[in-house]
Amino acid sequence: MNIKDQLNKLGWSVKMEFFEGNQQSFEFLKKQLLDSDIRYTGEKCLPEITKLDQTTKPYIIQLHKTRNVTAPKDNEGSSNRPHLYRLTITDGHVFQNAIVLPSLRNFNFDTPPGVKILLKQKTKVLNGFYILNDQTCEVLGGTVTELVHKWKLNKLMGKHVRTLIGEGAPPPWVPFGTGNASATKVDTSKRSMDVAKMQQNTEEDPEFVRQRRAAIDNLLTGQKSKTQTLAQQNVMNGRNVAKCFEQPSQRVVTERPKTASAALSSSTASNKPSNMAASVEAIKANSRCK
Repeated sequence: MNIKDQLNKLGWSVKMEFFEGNQQSFEFLKKQLLDSDIRYTGEKCLPEITKLDQTTKPYIIQLHKTRNVTAPKDNEGSSNRPHLYRLTITDGHVFQNAIVLPSLRNFNFDTPPGVKILLKQKTKVLNGFYILNDQTCEVLGGTVTELVHKWKLNKLMGKHVRTLIGEGAPPPWVPFGTGNASATKVDTSKRSMDVAKMQQNTEEDPEFVRQRRAAIDNLLTGQKSKTQTLAQQNVMNGRNVAKCFEQPSQRVVTERPKTASAALSSSTASNKPSNMAASVEAIKANSRCK
């Protein structure tokens, strides 16, 4: 029996390319397979799970992902409640689901992806899930460096993202000068007035004072420019109002000559009756002389 057949008997399904030029011992090859990604070394072996009630032979598969379905996603590692692990497993070609019920030795939520698991013969299948426990399953181990590194990075980044943008997270901090670089430490064992006096006695950083003075000067400069603009607008408005008052006075001056001529014409009209009376008297005097 060659090495490939021996591995198949144990549950391994390995591509022939893995054995080409590899003349190592059986134990060395097993260790090498445990630490390799089954997606590159394994052949398709998992059966159609919907047609089975239990497995008919052993299968060595690889852990892809673990989910604790009894805990919220942001706190799956919590030990305050009973756990129920849902596993995604693969033979390198297809992905299937499994449930750890009730428990499995050498397995927990911190078991990294890439670990090899042996599904023994007669492992139960229920509603499309392999039922894993100490009687039907065995954790073989193995470390796939690439998968472990990616898994740790995702866990670390997930914690930071939830801390920064999750519900109840603090707003983003925008520092003002170097004075904000170090937070003031307050001794809660002392009285509040004593703490306030200590803070007043501390000397301020000169760089921070300079930046604060520059910011205040910028504000004052802006206020001055706004004041000058308003003053100019008020002056222009005053000139416009003065022009409005000058126009009616000019109209009165231009109308004065017209008023004088009208008075002259009215006086001429008033003298006409007296001239007519004089002429009538002259006519009467002439008629008497005759």
